[in-house]
Amino acid sequence: MEKKIKELKYTDSQAKQMLQELVKRKREYEQVKNRCKGWQFALFILTSLFFLYLYFFLYVPYNGQIGFVIHAFITESKHIFYIFLLGSCYGMIFHYKKKEEKKEKEYHELRCEIIEKSTDLWKSDDAWREREDVFAMMKQQYDINLYFESK
Repeated sequence: MEKKIKELKYTDSQAKQMLQELVKRKREYEQVKNRCKGWQFALFILTSLFFLYLYFFLYVPYNGQIGFVIHAFITESKHIFYIFLLGSCYGMIFHYKKKEEKKEKEYHELRCEIIEKSTDLWKSDDAWREREDVFAMMKQQYDINLYFESK
């Protein structure tokens, strides 16, 4: 369990577990989001390099004559590999995008559940005042907004 969450005074173990799970889900979401961005960047770089290759090694040598360019493109088997590589990158982006949406939904649902159950989790007056400190700590330490349900 996170040290900051463990040190909370007027927060019971159930609330601490929920906060810990929220931090875990946030980290998982951020990790998948970063992987998706990495694959998007890789696809951008590979696509740019492929178009530069096509321009300098196919278009320019044949003076832009489309028939010769298409023939040269089709006859080289390495072009199929390049297209397969670009398609694979796109597939990985699609895969991680779906994972990212799922992780974001799980994270957002738990965050909303904590907000809705905050009256049950912090029942006493002292605990209710502590709740403000908990929410501020979660926002400052983990960038998790527990004040509002909207994203």
